[in-house]
Amino acid sequence: MTAQKKQRVSKTAQSRSARLLAVQTLYGVFHTDNDMKEAVADTLAKSEHIEIDGEELVPPNKVLFQKILYGFDSRKSDVEEIISGSLTTKKTGETETLLQAILCCGVYELLAHNEIDAPIIINDYLDVAHGFYESGQVKLINGVLDKAAKALRS
Repeated sequence: MTAQKKQRVSKTAQSRSARLLAVQTLYGVFHTDNDMKEAVADTLAKSEHIEIDGEELVPPNKVLFQKILYGFDSRKSDVEEIISGSLTTKKTGETETLLQAILCCGVYELLAHNEIDAPIIINDYLDVAHGFYESGQVKLINGVLDKAAKALRS
């Protein structure tokens, strides 16, 4: 990405990028049982030049990225309890790994980032989900995040 393009990157795009990278990093942690600090450091070291499907990703909001992952790591049991309460048919541990990563990041943000409007958080995680899933899983993610938002922010 050229210096001129970097100057035009919006804060919104950087936040979306941070959320996508947080999901991908958490997926890796779940899949490999890697240490969270190592996974975060590894992702941040590569974050200026990440390509997905041949397109260079906007550099993430590194502070938000770290807050999501370290925050989830410190409040994992709270987040998993909220997700379990929102899922009607499955427990969190039985949910497919990528779906679980999206839900964990989204629910953590709804729980801890009250300064960010819930619809913004939900929409960004739905955008992430659309990149990987068909409408059924996206609807599930939307339902869980919406239910969590109502419970946490009412």
